[in-house]
Amino acid sequence: MTCSDPGVASEKLNWWQQEIKRSRLSQAQHPIAKSMGRLQLLQTLPEDYFDPFFHAIGREIGVISIENDADLEAHCRQTGALFADLNALIGGADDSQRKSARELGAFLRMVEVVRDLGFDLRHNRRFIPFDSLQQHRLSPSQLLLEDEGKLQALLASMTVVQQQRYRKTLQELPSRNGLGPVLGLAAMAERLLDVIHCSGYRKLRQQRTSLTPLHKLWISWRCQRSIR
Repeated sequence: MTCSDPGVASEKLNWWQQEIKRSRLSQAQHPIAKSMGRLQLLQTLPEDYFDPFFHAIGREIGVISIENDADLEAHCRQTGALFADLNALIGGADDSQRKSARELGAFLRMVEVVRDLGFDLRHNRRFIPFDSLQQHRLSPSQLLLEDEGKLQALLASMTVVQQQRYRKTLQELPSRNGLGPVLGLAAMAERLLDVIHCSGYRKLRQQRTSLTPLHKLWISWRCQRSIR
């Protein structure tokens, strides 16, 4: 669910941050937060475990401008990597597997940045690093209107880097046990990125590209079968 009013969005985010903290004391009100409290105690998560996530989401309220690749990577690790790590913990992953899960989680968020390009730009959210725009002679203020060829070249270069990241992480996986959900989501994201690439990135500025439910089911089934 999205919120168009920055003030209301900040209040909701602050409420959830406090609700997660209350959940550790069994004082939460929301059913999800109550379950999260039990999970935090069961997994002995540090009290500040979710702080980077809330900080990153707070930065997304209002106008967003990412300056360089390092800033984008940090954002993806504070959001996507955190939840992938949490999924891995629930699945019983060890430290080495959790490291791989965080890499896949950051990859997942990177794919979302590409998929949601047009939507984000129309809401004054620019996740494409300014440095990358300069390299491809693109203007941040006119990104939705700039020459399509330049944007395609930029997104293609991002895609190559993320595909290499995905394959490298899979090759270095110590074991797939305990990473089922994360592997399934990453496989779907990799396939989505391939579909977007094959389409020439032409639809991204007007609409989101997505896989059909049947396609997702097939990828998930194939991924889970490979783990057994």
